[in-house]
Amino acid sequence: PEHGPLPEFFGAEDHRYFHAETAPAELAAPAAVVTGADASAGRRTVTLCLASRRGAAEAVLFLDGARVLHYEVDGCPGEGRGGEDDDWSLWLYGLPAEGRTVTVTVADDGPLRLRLMDRTDGVPPGALPPGDGPPGPALPAPALGSGMLCNATWVSASTALA
Repeated sequence: PEHGPLPEFFGAEDHRYFHAETAPAELAAPAAVVTGADASAGRRTVTLCLASRRGAAEAVLFLDGARVLHYEVDGCPGEGRGGEDDDWSLWLYGLPAEGRTVTVTVADDGPLRLRLMDRTDGVPPGALPPGDGPPGPALPAPALGSGMLCNATWVSASTALA
């Protein structure tokens, strides 16, 4: 396996991961549906419904190059991470089947690039060569911190809003 950062998945985070390529698997990408948008006074507000089409309970939304001024999840305002950051992420745990509504207000500096990833424990059936261990979760309990990034299948989708 290789060892290094994965900016195409985790942005500018400086973590290093062991990773290996495998044959592509047909997995449904997470969905980000725009349900509302408004721009005025140098600010842009976008409301999204974020959902996993494969039943993942965890997801992360990245807004690359966006200066987030405010955000809400299901109507509850977020705390911290104001306008000082140009790469923003929101980690969602306990993602219900119907998804979560996320509203973000950003400084209106042009196109908004969204990346959404969802996570399930283990690897898809058939992804491991015979003899490399059983597919599925290796740990019976959830792991916090960078451990939650391991032994997982991440699926991503990205789009740009003009």
